Amino acid sequence: MYAKDFFTEVNKHNVSIVIVTLRTNGTTKHGKPFPDAATYLGEFINYGWRIIGVAELVKGVRLTPTPNLARYTPIVIPNVLTQPVIVNAQRLKSS
Repeated sequence: MYAKDFFTEVNKHNVSIVIVTLRTNGTTKHGKPFPDAATYLGEFINYGWRIIGVAELVKGVRLTPTPNLARYTPIVIPNVLTQPVIVNAQRLKSS
């Protein structure tokens, strides 16, 4: 889903908090290119969203520092695949 489509979908539901999962690197699906996480975060900021934090669930490639990410210190969870979900959720909640 492109950022503008995501904004439209979120606005339909009149919510004030959104948690979003993004790929570190862009990807292609059905022949359509999708941007990387830093690009999406930049679009969210340009749309007027206030981002309170970034969590990086590390499986391989790390986020590349960009101006869109400069103001955030990501919470890094390196062993996301080997810990129970509740452990990771508690870490995010306490941050």
